[in-house]
Amino acid sequence: MSWNRPHKLTGNLDIRYDAETPHGLGWFKRTGLNLFVQGQSGRAFTPMDLIDQNAIGLPYSRNAPFQVTTDLKITAGSA
Repeated sequence: MSWNRPHKLTGNLDIRYDAETPHGLGWFKRTGLNLFVQGQSGRAFTPMDLIDQNAIGLPYSRNAPFQVTTDLKITAGSA
């Protein structure tokens, strides 16, 4: 519908070090960190009854609340 404009915001941070690391982070050698965050709002849905069998509202008449998904991946190599 024209009034329903879902919004999505994503961010990704990826840090990896192989042979050289910043001063004081020697333990971070051959290690990586990846952080992904996604926020989404305004997804339209059709309200359903308590057992999700029957629609109790007009199709796509409601908007879902703001939702955040976060993924974190850490990889550690051998020295």
